[in-house]
Amino acid sequence: MDGHFRLVGGCFSRDTTQNSATANSWGVDSSRVYADAFELIDSERGSGAAVAVLTPVFSHAPITTALLQSGFDTVSEKPLVSDVTEAEQIQRVVDSGTSRLFVTFNYTGYPMVREMRARINRGDFGQIRQMRLTMQQESYVKRDALGGPVPPQAWRLEDREIPTVSLDLGMHVVHLQQFLVPQVPVSVTSRMSSFGLFKEVIDDVDVMYTCDQGLFVHGWWSKAASGHTNGLSIEVFGSEGSARWVQLEPEVLRLRTVNGTDTSIHRGTLECLIAGQPRYNRFKAGHPDGFIEAFANVYADIATELVSFRQGVQAETPVSNFGVGESLRLLRLLAGAVESSRTRMEVKISG
Repeated sequence: MDGHFRLVGGCFSRDTTQNSATANSWGVDSSRVYADAFELIDSERGSGAAVAVLTPVFSHAPITTALLQSGFDTVSEKPLVSDVTEAEQIQRVVDSGTSRLFVTFNYTGYPMVREMRARINRGDFGQIRQMRLTMQQESYVKRDALGGPVPPQAWRLEDREIPTVSLDLGMHVVHLQQFLVPQVPVSVTSRMSSFGLFKEVIDDVDVMYTCDQGLFVHGWWSKAASGHTNGLSIEVFGSEGSARWVQLEPEVLRLRTVNGTDTSIHRGTLECLIAGQPRYNRFKAGHPDGFIEAFANVYADIATELVSFRQGVQAETPVSNFGVGESLRLLRLLAGAVESSRTRMEVKISG
């Protein structure tokens, strides 16, 4: 979107026809279209290309490990992997090599989410005491025109060590906490349920956890919340005020002081600390920046980091910590939530 990357090759599908058709639609030369990820690695090794891993999560670990061991800078869609053990293995590969690894969390690319972080860092809300984050969808309770369930992709109906709904939605929730208020989770209490039409998987999760500097976080994510298409919301409560952002109103950040004054900050206005910058205003305010633009903001930061690294310079961007260490911390939290739901007790988070 911003001209930082050029798509030069890839494996786009396990179906040969679809693989070729997708490559053709993106203008990719047929000589650089590969049957699988490992053929790509063998053929592109030494080319200087970065590789994006956008496959279902349960295939991430072997692909990402092979890429890093072969010297590729790697961009992985979240979650990096599906459990703590896989993340620890990738941590060892990263530590022993020189390749860069980034994990994309696209909601951190929304201009007004970054505006919220800038105001938290400036101290506008005083000491942050509580955060409440929700991400609710209705996909597992929705019915088609004949009254039957609307089946998701097959891999989404498989729960392993950590429920897939937590890897899919919960990972966003807990990462947004880390992005905005980077305190380390130390203990968690959780409830997990199956309320939807697919009883073989967990589809509704509540977590409450405490961080090392006293922050209390309440998170809820669900695929069984009828009436919600993607109800992501973030609320931050501090000693001097609060802030609220809702994805369905992406241009607006709502602020409230302890004396009861309400303020709404809009993208592109003079009051913005971050969201008024040209990079966040491809279109004028009132033409909402959304999901795709947020991804572009994340990838623009990754481009800055990769170019700087290859020039021997250390860049600092909003995605600087979006790597294996952050993923390991979040996976340990989600694994602790599983244990808490099973035992119905508060669980100390390992690591």
